[in-house]
Amino acid sequence: DKLRWLLKQNHFFKLQASVFINPYPLNREAISFLKLSGLIRYIRILKVNEIDDDRDLKNRFELN
Repeated sequence: DKLRWLLKQNHFFKLQASVFINPYPLNREAISFLKLSGLIRYIRILKVNEIDDDRDLKNRFELN
């Protein structure tokens, strides 16, 4: 619950049940917090370069 709250506070969008996305990379401070808090063991961080039919996501993050 703490991790979901943190993601929402940082404007991540819930793409599906346990997948949250954001068009910007996590900074070192965020990574350090996740490690120190122990939350890092519950997550995987992916860097995705392309998503098919991403118009709705671009609109959500105002990237048009």
